[in-house]
Amino acid sequence: MTTIRFSSLALATAMVFHFGAAQADEFPSKTIEVVTHAGNGGGTDVTTRMMMLRARRVLKQDMVVLNKKDGGGAAALEYYKTVPADGYTILTFTVGHAAVMAKGQGGMAITDLRPIARGTDDPQILMTKCGTYDDAKDFIAQQKQEPITYGVTHLGNIDDVSAFMFATNRPPCRTFI
Repeated sequence: MTTIRFSSLALATAMVFHFGAAQADEFPSKTIEVVTHAGNGGGTDVTTRMMMLRARRVLKQDMVVLNKKDGGGAAALEYYKTVPADGYTILTFTVGHAAVMAKGQGGMAITDLRPIARGTDDPQILMTKCGTYDDAKDFIAQQKQEPITYGVTHLGNIDDVSAFMFATNRPPCRTFI
């Protein structure tokens, strides 16, 4: 979910009423920075860049991605809290950020943010090297004999939860085999 600080929205609203609609048309007048916690090519980075394709056309303004990796989103939040609440910096917010906030990290609370758009599609795909198993049923049978070892992008995010549920035989809502 992409978010903007509540004070930015309040400021923009106040400016529209104070300076009139003609002034509101002047926003944005400079490059918009989009902060993400993902590295280049990561899922959230790609989603952010795809969102920006449409947003650039609508806003008629350049946008740049700023990748602030580390801490499962804490570094992005720490950076985001230092920028002016002027609408020129937005944050690509994920469940990882919510987990970081819940642990008291990142220096921000959910009430410091205001959602402005939602764009997500996060399919979970379990992969293995070709030839390791005959098929999905063989994979499952072998995992019952010896627990699966898996790698994920961040602890506690959707990747980790999906793999954990599979590895511990806790089926998700639907299983595709």
